[in-house]
Amino acid sequence: MKPNLNPLLFLLFISCSSESKPVSSIDTYMKTSVIVMDDEYPNEIKKLGLEYFYDKTKWTFYCQYCDERLNLGKEQSTKDAVITFGMLPLIFDEVQVQNDSVEIGFSFYFKGKPVTEQQYNKSMLFSIMYNVEKDTVTYYRESRFFTRVCCNPGQECRSRLIKPLQPEVIKYIYENREKLNRWFRDEAIKQGVIK
Repeated sequence: MKPNLNPLLFLLFISCSSESKPVSSIDTYMKTSVIVMDDEYPNEIKKLGLEYFYDKTKWTFYCQYCDERLNLGKEQSTKDAVITFGMLPLIFDEVQVQNDSVEIGFSFYFKGKPVTEQQYNKSMLFSIMYNVEKDTVTYYRESRFFTRVCCNPGQECRSRLIKPLQPEVIKYIYENREKLNRWFRDEAIKQGVIK
């Protein structure tokens, strides 16, 4: 269920927190330095009541990249021959709150380190910003650049950013259910993709 959040409450929550940085009326920035387990929410997310947007962002990241292979180059071993993003942990990076907008960022990890663009050979999604009141995406950020994705009304939208559960994503989840990251598999079960 989407929380009914007042933007002023964000600032109130942050200003009451002893762990947060000083609050400006224009911008609030928080960053986590602790890696949390898949079934836990980071403290920043819990304090702001952003669990819904956290899950929505994480699901979108996984669906966007799940079937893409990690390029390990010289590090590749037989054991690591086929590693896809749907198998990797996706770790919360940061949350930014600005007026009625919330931006949440994640990074995929491999062997305890963030996946780099060289390991993917393409620009990667860094964060998603939402208008909280409207529950709509304001923009997607790919490595410091803003990306807006639009689909024509009435046409089938093939963008995973707009409609994460594309047929190839469902097929990937179904065929790789035993290899998926635990959070991704559990969320796929919640979404009714697999049992």
